[in-house]
Amino acid sequence: PTALIDMRGWTQGDYRCLWERVIITFVDRAVFLDGWEYSDGCVFEYAVSVSRKAEILDQSLRTLSYNEGLLLIDRAIVAIKARKGQVGYLEMALQHLRSASR
Repeated sequence: PTALIDMRGWTQGDYRCLWERVIITFVDRAVFLDGWEYSDGCVFEYAVSVSRKAEILDQSLRTLSYNEGLLLIDRAIVAIKARKGQVGYLEMALQHLRSASR
């Protein structure tokens, strides 16, 4: 993703659209490093990977279950709020993940 930093005029939505297409087209397995749940971009990639039904692993290459992923995001939201940080996107993504599973 860093190679695309200089894309003039691109919004965060443009980057997300690109990475969604990349994940949907090419990703069968996604590995998430510890702390991913604190990153809007990583949470987006997690949500797309879930919808893609990709195999999702943690950095130790163990399966990261759907419920564990939601729990990690929820805990990150609590921790960020405690530090008065912004969690709008994380809350929206978590709500989307929960409603999509119904």
